[in-house]
Amino acid sequence: MSEGQVPNFIDNLKFFFSWQSYVMYVRYFMWNFAGRINDMDGQEHLISPLSFKGYVDGDWTTGIFDGAKQLPKSVTNNLTYTPLFALPLILGLIGMWYHFKQKQRDALVITLLWFFTGLAIVLYVNQPSVQPRERDYSYVSSFYAFAIWIGLGVIAIADFLRKK
Repeated sequence: MSEGQVPNFIDNLKFFFSWQSYVMYVRYFMWNFAGRINDMDGQEHLISPLSFKGYVDGDWTTGIFDGAKQLPKSVTNNLTYTPLFALPLILGLIGMWYHFKQKQRDALVITLLWFFTGLAIVLYVNQPSVQPRERDYSYVSSFYAFAIWIGLGVIAIADFLRKK
């Protein structure tokens, strides 16, 4: 926004979804369960998931389509390049589906734990843009809740294979 311009409701929503939700939660979540390009923060370059055009320091990656993003060899050969191929994310989504299928009330408790220790903290803290350091430690409990679903995803796959 230009100097002296007053934000309206739409501007506030754009900031909430692009910075507070995406950069300050979804990006951290995806670092843990999809993969990470490098250990740089890249906060100044990340605006929203819709404006992503290839390689950006500090963004998440699955490692699956990195050839299409034209990532430089300095990134893909770096020790901090950690693609997880979204395997933890897929296992967690399978586990979430399995949990809701088996025990809806228990799954609702884990969903509330995940929400209140993740996105609700984003709402509560209301962080301004460009932080002096990464704040992913604020959401560790949310990541633990998702890790429960990863474990249940392994059980779901084992259960499926046992039946087949």
